[in-house]
Amino acid sequence: MAGRLKRYSFVNAKIRTRLGQLLSDKKIDDLLKCRSIEEVASELQQSRYANALDIYSQTGDIRAVEFALLSMEIETLREIASYLDSAPADYFRCLVQGYEVDMLKNALRYWFDRVVRGDQRESSPSYLYRDFLVHRLDFFAIAGASSSQELLALLEGTPYQRLLQRSIPTVEQNQRIFELELELDTYYYRTLAEGIRGLDKKDRKTATGILQVEVDLQNIDRIVRFAAFYKKEERQGFDIFLPGGSISSAVLRKAYSSDDALEALELLLEHGYRSYRIFKPARGRRVFDQLNEVELLLRRILQEEARRLLWGYPFSIGTLLAFVFLTKKEIDSIIKIVNAKYYGLTAEAIREVL
Repeated sequence: MAGRLKRYSFVNAKIRTRLGQLLSDKKIDDLLKCRSIEEVASELQQSRYANALDIYSQTGDIRAVEFALLSMEIETLREIASYLDSAPADYFRCLVQGYEVDMLKNALRYWFDRVVRGDQRESSPSYLYRDFLVHRLDFFAIAGASSSQELLALLEGTPYQRLLQRSIPTVEQNQRIFELELELDTYYYRTLAEGIRGLDKKDRKTATGILQVEVDLQNIDRIVRFAAFYKKEERQGFDIFLPGGSISSAVLRKAYSSDDALEALELLLEHGYRSYRIFKPARGRRVFDQLNEVELLLRRILQEEARRLLWGYPFSIGTLLAFVFLTKKEIDSIIKIVNAKYYGLTAEAIREVL
């Protein structure tokens, strides 16, 4: 007990204060009512998001604002890791690696379009992370590599080199990068599971629960989308399931083979999230509208799981994880609101996707 109190008392007190600074529902509603990005920036002038929103008035670049907000997500995790030691610090560095994998995938898409597909129209990447995350990677150099050999050399000393050595021939032969992206995602979740195994029993149980929910929701989203857009025979060549979820592989495979996306969703909710079975996307609507409803449901499940952590034992990793996920949700809401104002959407239209 003394070790746990010593480890978490300082950081949890700090994070509890930060939880009280998250935007209220009223503030989000005020942002929805703003008529422009400039008004959104004015509403957030006294918040930690002020500098990110000011970028728009300086540059008029909406993507630069998004990138600044994404960088804040990363810095939140790095800050928490800096307050911890041993296994909990390693675990939060594993969470940072999720952003590293996403950034690597973005850089590889630039490389793929230019080198494998031969599309010289692709502009130079502007929104890749420049600072150190977990491994020494130059994302801009990776995006600009002139060949697969140069690409692999840039990954030397990282676990990604061996993974790409195995996958690049398939990428070049099939002229698609989707399978490589799946492999990178699988690698990340396996690494995260390893990080969780290093935690003590109480923290391990909490972190495993969150991991299972996150993986389940990603698997549900992928299965529903594949069922909506691909015929059954077209799906057989893709291994899309991420490891570490609570829904059994047999159920995942059965849902994946379904001819109907909404039937697949009902099956998955039945076996993993029964309290949400009453959710029924409207049949007859456009598939994109149905998928949007599914995405909103999955986001709500994760948010409720994060809030549940706040009611648990205070001197554990649970409060920290709740703060991470609630911060991520808040930043995601701001990005959606800013984009909606940029494209002239109404408050009602924005509220539907928050």
